[in-house]
Amino acid sequence: AVSFNHVDHSDALQFFINQKSGNLKKFLWNGEHFDWVIENDAKFFKLKLNLKLRNKMIKVSAKDENAFSAVNKIIDKAKRLISEDHQRLRLLH
Repeated sequence: AVSFNHVDHSDALQFFINQKSGNLKKFLWNGEHFDWVIENDAKFFKLKLNLKLRNKMIKVSAKDENAFSAVNKIIDKAKRLISEDHQRLRLLH
């Protein structure tokens, strides 16, 4: 889900986020999910991704003048965090 707070809804940004989210979902295990929050403060877009992993909640955020660039930063960071968490859990079992 994507929430726009104090930002005009953008179909182009929504579409871009949905595309990137589809790719990110491939990294998740069953029962794991995430949602997006898009905000604006003066001249920057603030994007947050709330990840609910098997054993923890992780908030990934980025701030940028370009919302699309912020999405890419978050996706890259989220993939790394998910992979690290899953690898750690695999080592525990």
